Amino acid sequence: MNLFKKTTAAIALVTLVSGIFSTGVSAYSTSEVEAANALAEANIIVNHSSNSAAYNLDQNVLRQEIAAVARGIAGLDKETTYAPVFSDVTETTPNTWAWSSVNALANAGLVAKNAEFRPEANISKAEAVGMVVKAAFGSEYAFDATLGTSWQEQVVAFAVANGVVSSFTNYDTAATRGFVFEAGSNAMASGQDDMGNILDELLGGLTGDDTTTTDTTNTGTTTDTTVKAGDVEVSLNPMSAANGTQIPGTGSILFAKVDFTAGSADVSVDTVELNSLGLAAVPTGTKVWFEKNGKRLSGKASFSSERLAVTSFAPALVVKAGSTETLDLYVELATVSGNDFQFSGKITASSANNNNGSFVTSTLRTANYAVA
Repeated sequence: MNLFKKTTAAIALVTLVSGIFSTGVSAYSTSEVEAANALAEANIIVNHSSNSAAYNLDQNVLRQEIAAVARGIAGLDKETTYAPVFSDVTETTPNTWAWSSVNALANAGLVAKNAEFRPEANISKAEAVGMVVKAAFGSEYAFDATLGTSWQEQVVAFAVANGVVSSFTNYDTAATRGFVFEAGSNAMASGQDDMGNILDELLGGLTGDDTTTTDTTNTGTTTDTTVKAGDVEVSLNPMSAANGTQIPGTGSILFAKVDFTAGSADVSVDTVELNSLGLAAVPTGTKVWFEKNGKRLSGKASFSSERLAVTSFAPALVVKAGSTETLDLYVELATVSGNDFQFSGKITASSANNNNGSFVTSTLRTANYAVA
């Protein structure tokens, strides 16, 4: 990232100084004042070195305020025409300014379009460290599920090892301005050039810059597809069941294998929209989800009366540059035998420039037996 982008990201990060914050309960330290002064001397925040109380270092940070920061880093304009996205973010609730930033992120695919955004929830210390680490170190840090430890433990350990913060274990304690400023100042002092993406851990990812062209395979058909850095494509894995395959009429059914392929940059996938096709729609409330190696990676989404289900990955599904992640699509059936079922799917929220492709499963027929 060039100096201009780095400076812009840094300024957006610490624009928290001029936002609206909820009152915290912890007193700020001398080191937090020094960190704020260092950021002020770098013209990143307003200089209150003559009155350190004006930094409001003991006040907490909210999700709606992070959304405003994230929108600035992403270079997105505020939404100018309101349309409902989250049930708890409207033109008047919780205030009149939040929706224009929150909806901009959602409509750009940078945050998942879940039912609620929780705009007035505090950001925890672990989440704040995740923001700073990803901002300063980019892809140098990534959560490793094989370690058997929580993402909070891993990101804090990385930050401690790189001098960003001192070790702590109260991961869920609300972060204050002083804590964020001190971590940000330390991270900037590390000399890292890549400001990375503040949303990777908290709100979703930004996009890549370069472009490349590659051939991709979708449902057995080879096509030429332009894939930009940071783009992601979804397709049906050729090892999926064939048309007419008989499946149990009751139980958790492996319906298909689905490929998620990244371009020339790492991407994170947040949500996938699925539709029930054909004459036999699955009953309203039928559950659908993704697994890998027997481990569920997405939430169990329920099909609506309009045959639609949106499943979310938490944490987001990370697909490394130039690689493919193959996941198993499961559907929980409770129906009579003799029905044919088929589903389609597409990515609806990710960190990619473009969410390419879609998939359609084979048509499978239920039989008169169950799966435990």
